[in-house]
Amino acid sequence: ISFTDIGFMFAQKPTNFLEKYAAKFCTPSTIQTYRSLLKNHILPYFKTKRPEEIDDSVIKDFFRYCEEKDLSPRRFKNTMALLKQVLSYANNKGLQITVLVFKSKDLLRETNSV
Repeated sequence: ISFTDIGFMFAQKPTNFLEKYAAKFCTPSTIQTYRSLLKNHILPYFKTKRPEEIDDSVIKDFFRYCEEKDLSPRRFKNTMALLKQVLSYANNKGLQITVLVFKSKDLLRETNSV
């Protein structure tokens, strides 16, 4: 995953997150789990999203996408937590991604009411 000729895609930030943040603060086992969550769940959904496209509605759609994949409760929770960390990292690195709704309980309530 790298920069493209078209422009900067969100998909670059998870790689930077793993290399620059997780490598310093996480165990090898945690990094392996993060790689798996990114590869199998987060990047397939977000790989074509530009940072400015990511908002509450995209997160809600991703929540539904994960529900449809029938992930175990632990895997589901870890995927959402990692996405939140990556988005926070991206914001700290200068991307303007505005996501207000992120607690699983809030997302569950909102996605069930749609």
